[in-house]
Amino acid sequence: MLPTAETELTPTRERVSPAVPGDSVAPVTPLRAPTRQGLRGAALVLAGALAFFAIVLLAYELAVARVPQHRAALERIVRAQTGLDVRFNELGLRWGWYGPEPVFRRVELGDPNFIAMWNEMGGMERFDRRRRWWVQRRDGFEKALC
Repeated sequence: MLPTAETELTPTRERVSPAVPGDSVAPVTPLRAPTRQGLRGAALVLAGALAFFAIVLLAYELAVARVPQHRAALERIVRAQTGLDVRFNELGLRWGWYGPEPVFRRVELGDPNFIAMWNEMGGMERFDRRRRWWVQRRDGFEKALC
């Protein structure tokens, strides 16, 4: 192909003959070295992404630091929603689909009516007395059964 004024003005495109006869000619763009403007744009995008993730991480750390302050409020909310007496020993935070989520560990749930009945019957002390009684007399029962 002889060079013409049209091909000299567009050095980024070449004409390639078709691989299969009858197909149209497809233009091919050769690879170029990155320009300063392209590198600057990529650096700005990377800096913006890093700043975004730093802000998200900072917000998460601030939320984690404030979780213990809201412990009583969370207990009240769970009690109001479930109608159960709620106590928990540990309160953590994790990242969920919709943002930070509280994580309760060693949770004790109880119906207030059952707790009142339990305490009227003697509570855990009643079962501790039975356990001590059994431990003291177990050998006698084993000898009687043998």
